[in-house]
Amino acid sequence: MLFGFGTNTYGQLGVSESSDIRSPTPILEISPSIVSAGGRHTLLLSKDRELFVAGNNSFFQCCTSSRVDGFIRVTEERWISVAAGWDFSVLATEDSVWTCGRGERGELGLGQGIYVTELQQIPNFPPVGRKIVDIKTGVYHVVCLLENGECWGWGDTKYGQLGPGKCEYVFSPRRMNLPDNVQTIACGRGFTATLTRRLDVWGRLRGWKKDELPQISIDEVKAMYASWSGLYFLMHDGKVVSIGCNDYGQQCPKFLPRLSKLAVGSEHCLGLGMDGKVYGWGWNEHGNIKEDQDDVREAYQIRTQGKATFVAAGCGTSWIYIEKTELSKNP
Repeated sequence: MLFGFGTNTYGQLGVSESSDIRSPTPILEISPSIVSAGGRHTLLLSKDRELFVAGNNSFFQCCTSSRVDGFIRVTEERWISVAAGWDFSVLATEDSVWTCGRGERGELGLGQGIYVTELQQIPNFPPVGRKIVDIKTGVYHVVCLLENGECWGWGDTKYGQLGPGKCEYVFSPRRMNLPDNVQTIACGRGFTATLTRRLDVWGRLRGWKKDELPQISIDEVKAMYASWSGLYFLMHDGKVVSIGCNDYGQQCPKFLPRLSKLAVGSEHCLGLGMDGKVYGWGWNEHGNIKEDQDDVREAYQIRTQGKATFVAAGCGTSWIYIEKTELSKNP
C-alpha cells in the first residue's frame, strides 16, 4: 500500500480532500518505481512501468485532457523514466521523449512559448542509435542522460544550469558542453549536477562555493539527488553527504542512521533506514514530515504501519510504500 501525506490543495496526493494531510494516509495499492512531483501534480510510474497521474491539470500537465480525480492511469506505453517540472511532464522510452503541459521557457523541448494539451513527441531526439538511460527536471529545465554519457538539455538556463553558454533559454534538445562519460545527473531549481570521475555543478546552487565542493568518488556513490537548493549523495555504506542551503534544516542531520534509500523533495528529505524505519527532516509547513508545522532539523522517525520498502518526496509531499505482508502484521 502506498501512503501519502503533506500538501493536497490540488489533489496531488491522489485523495479528494483539498487540504493538508498531516500523517501517512493510504492512497492506492500500486508498487511504485518512481514518484515525481511538479508544483501541483504528481507522476507515479509503477514497477510494471505503467503511468498514473494526480493533481492539478490546468495546463494538461497530467498527460490527459480528461478530468483528473485521484490517481488515474494514462497512456498504454511502458515508460523507462518520468519526471515532473513545475507545470509540465516529461516521459521517456529508450528511444523517445514525450512532453505535455506549459512550456513558456522551452521546458517541453518543442519550441518557444509552447503549451500542449496532449502528449507530443520531441522530434529527432535522441540522435539515431542513442538510447536514453535517465531524465531529470528542475523547476523549469530538463536534462536527459544518454547511454554514451552525453547530456542533452532544454528549458531555462539563465543561471547556466544547461552548461556553459550565453543564452537564457533553450527551446529544443541541445547537447550540453560537459565532460564526457557522465554517469549520474540531478537537477535542482537553478542548477544541474553531473557525476563523472568528479562532481560538477552547473548553474546556481545557493549556500556553497565552487571551491567547497566535496571530493566525491563515483565508486563511493550509490545515488545522487537534488532539492531546489541542495545536493545529496547516498553512499554505498549508507552514509549521506549533502551541500547547499539549510534554511529549513534540510541538509543532512548530524545524527542520521545509515540509509538504504533516500528521497529528496523541494526542501525536505525522507530516508529509509537499514533498520526498515523511515526518517524525515527539513521543511515541514504542510505536515509532510510530522503533524505540526515546525521545520525538522534532526532526523525524525515517521511512524509507519509496517516495514517500508520505498520512499519519495516532492513539493511538500511525502510517500511511503508498505508491502501488504507487512500491513497484515500491523492491523
